[in-house]
Amino acid sequence: MHILSLVSLKGGTGRTALAAHLGTILAQAHQRCLVLDMDPQNGLGHWFGMQPGERVGFARRGLGHEDLVDFVRREQPDVHYLPFGATSADELLQLEAEMLRQPDWLAARVRALADADYDVVLLDTVAGQGEWTRQALRASHLTLGVLLADPASYATVPALRDLLARTCEVRDDHLGSMLLLNQMDARVDLQRDVRAALLRAVPDLALPVTVPFDAALREAIGRGQTLFHRSPDSQVIEALREVAAAVVDRLEAGLPAAPSTPDGPEVHP
Repeated sequence: MHILSLVSLKGGTGRTALAAHLGTILAQAHQRCLVLDMDPQNGLGHWFGMQPGERVGFARRGLGHEDLVDFVRREQPDVHYLPFGATSADELLQLEAEMLRQPDWLAARVRALADADYDVVLLDTVAGQGEWTRQALRASHLTLGVLLADPASYATVPALRDLLARTCEVRDDHLGSMLLLNQMDARVDLQRDVRAALLRAVPDLALPVTVPFDAALREAIGRGQTLFHRSPDSQVIEALREVAAAVVDRLEAGLPAAPSTPDGPEVHP
């Protein structure tokens, strides 16, 4: 089993939409894939028609392996997924305190849940550098940093590289990191400039493919469906097939990439 994390240091980059669609593509490619929602807002389930207030979730205390497996089998979406689970503020604080005492809590939880049943576990992390993100990175074999093609997102690259270098890229079993530009509008000069700057600054990490903006995503999530139902010919799906191929190639190669360092060239769009 390999663990792939989608991470961002700022919100609004579209990680959850990518997780839902990338997980579906990996499943279509005959990868036994499970997508876990790491965000207490439970946004991932909206793409699969999950009912609001779902109490089942991998973060729920007192729920065992059988409860979670039953949920996956009962839902039977296009791709297996587990929500975070509805939690109160007190429950969330207790869980986060437990995680601080056990830095590998998440890795152990994922292994116990999915080790024998899945080839790939995709973690849809919450934005920022909190404990959920740090534990996801410590558990990951491959990381995918998600950025927008704007100056604010580009400005997070040095901090993101530093976070990756300190948490996951120091491990012998880590297979590398990749950066992906999402919601790209190639007609906008500034966005093209940001993409060019990213490719110059971190050519070892930046994926050459970008995921285009598609307004159909808004209608799809409003109906509790992915683009595979609403707009199967979307260029988003075409681009994510290329991303999925890069992920599978890296996982099948099984060779760690040279770790990035926080000391990279400073390039400004």
